[in-house]
Amino acid sequence: MTAAPEPSLWRHGDFRRYWGGQAVTVAGHGITTIGVSVIAVVDLRASTGLARGRGGP
Repeated sequence: MTAAPEPSLWRHGDFRRYWGGQAVTVAGHGITTIGVSVIAVVDLRASTGLARGRGGP
């Protein structure tokens, strides 16, 4: 006798909402990290070391 396959997580609304929220969070974090660094270097004339939070000359 074979066991019935488990239902896919994609069929659960809670999982889809969680997955979508996590995807938006990760994308937003990446965009913010790059955006703040670019603004610091271009507009504030910071060094790239300062933009990464490592200090600099």
